Amino acid sequence: MNYKSISEVLRIFILISRFVPFYAYDNLSSGRTTIMLPTYHSCHLLCGPTTATDGQRETCTNTEAIGPSSSSKTTVWSVDLGGNYNIYSIDILFKDYAGWEMRQRGRFAGFSLYISNTPQKEDGHLCFKNTLPLPPLDFHTTCIGYGRYVIYYNERLDGEIYPKGYQTQIYTQLCEVDVKECPRGWYGVGCRQQCVTYCINNEVCNHVTGRCDNGCADGWIGNYCDESCTKGSYGPGCAYNCSGHCRNDTFCNKQTGHCDAGCKPGYTGNLCNKECISGHFGPSCKEHCSQNCWNDEICNHIDGVCTNGCKDGYIGEKCNQICDQGYFGRNCSGVCPQKCISLCEFKDGFCDCIHGWKGSNCSEKCPFGNYGINCEGKCSLHCGFNDSCDIYEGTCPRGCQEPYTGSNCSQLPSDLLHPISTKDSVLPIPMPWFLGFTLLGVLNLCLMIGICVISCRACSKKKCNTVSQNTQSSSYISNERGITSYEIHNYQELRNSKDEIHYQDITSI
Repeated sequence: MNYKSISEVLRIFILISRFVPFYAYDNLSSGRTTIMLPTYHSCHLLCGPTTATDGQRETCTNTEAIGPSSSSKTTVWSVDLGGNYNIYSIDILFKDYAGWEMRQRGRFAGFSLYISNTPQKEDGHLCFKNTLPLPPLDFHTTCIGYGRYVIYYNERLDGEIYPKGYQTQIYTQLCEVDVKECPRGWYGVGCRQQCVTYCINNEVCNHVTGRCDNGCADGWIGNYCDESCTKGSYGPGCAYNCSGHCRNDTFCNKQTGHCDAGCKPGYTGNLCNKECISGHFGPSCKEHCSQNCWNDEICNHIDGVCTNGCKDGYIGEKCNQICDQGYFGRNCSGVCPQKCISLCEFKDGFCDCIHGWKGSNCSEKCPFGNYGINCEGKCSLHCGFNDSCDIYEGTCPRGCQEPYTGSNCSQLPSDLLHPISTKDSVLPIPMPWFLGFTLLGVLNLCLMIGICVISCRACSKKKCNTVSQNTQSSSYISNERGITSYEIHNYQELRNSKDEIHYQDITSI
């Protein structure tokens, strides 16, 4: 197959492709503003610069001739895309005349394409330069670049030797110029490959290479930003490490670092990198530390354990249990005293002691004069031999002083419980006893008169001038209730021959 045959096949393919456009491409130049120099003087609208972007294949631009016999040596055509784009390809349809294809190709030959941010090609970059072979009149090339202006340039300079087939005196006739980029998110030949969605700032990938030219979104790495962060890292370039405190040892979000499933017990915050505030612990930090930690210290923020132990009387990792019965104090190591009347207090071991004992641990016997629970009882003052009472029940071990009776020597005989009322008495006498005391007084008076009569007779017989005078002796006795009574003793004085005085208790006569 000769060159002409190949050219024909290519031309047919290109013509077919124009009727079956690639759906993935977007034409950026359609209807855009154009500039052309030098313009053919009689073109007006029929062959002006905009005919190359009007979508009509039959309308073409036409410039003044350039070359050795012309004043102009260069020609320029440019289109303003209206904004910066990632340009992928440029298609140019050059004017064709039946039977004049090679001439037209020679006029087309040697052109250049630039992409620039300004209408000046010198501000941009060259993306294509034709040499040999002569370009097809329906031309397509990949022309990769980023910019706002696409510039077509050709020249025929004096003294320059051009390759065979080049026309030296040329007219530039552009029928259509299509500047294309892949649709957003597509790249590669025919824009058939889809970009990954993890370019930084939601940018699309390079429409040719598919790479994220400006880097990857948080959580992704690699030339194509298709590799996620390894487990345990996150953020831009996977440069940060997860806190390690996500619930159930899950890994954090590779983009944000957040623990999407929540935090382990003892931690809070989106990143689970904050410990529970003082006094709290557990899942979501909702649990409260026990108030029984030693020295009011704060518990462990994860499990609530009181790390330095418990206050007196409490046990357990969280100090939320009191000592078992019979124990008290730090770590419940104290044993309640055996002489407690009941179980001791679980914090300090204090208890009420059994009869006869006192002290914080019931180890002290009651002192002299005390008895009973916690030695709060007072012994009677009437124990025999001035003894102290028994420390348990308050009894007097060797009996009572006269006339007291009872186990604790606090009772008086019934006939001594109530004293006789006299004018000097300060205590009232109950009325039921008043008549009894009056009768007793009358009897005593009669008895005294009788004694006097007998004494007088005795003295007259013995010529004794001394008569005993009966005396009344009263002794006041105070019982424990404060009631005063007195005893009356009647005595008779008797003298023997040796002048000794003898007294006879005649109250029993």
